[in-house]
Amino acid sequence: MQIAVIGSGYVGLVAAACFAELGHTVVCVDNDLEKIAALNAGQSLIHEDYLQELLQRHRGASLRFSASLTDAVAESLVIVIAGRHPGHGQRTRR
Repeated sequence: MQIAVIGSGYVGLVAAACFAELGHTVVCVDNDLEKIAALNAGQSLIHEDYLQELLQRHRGASLRFSASLTDAVAESLVIVIAGRHPGHGQRTRR
């Protein structure tokens, strides 16, 4: 299945790598061109156990990175939004 993951932060990048590991074809989209260039060059900007291995295994095959939201959405059957939420970075009291 073709999946677009919008956002390549902690949630989006890990989700995209895991979807690729499960056998899906994934495009991970972000509007940060430097982040997309780094990911396409093989650099991971975050640390998560086993993430680097998954990215190396699937990058360029079943996992790719793009800044084109329009193309990613047009070619995908499922769209996952993993962007920042309005309260990002703020502590919540309970």
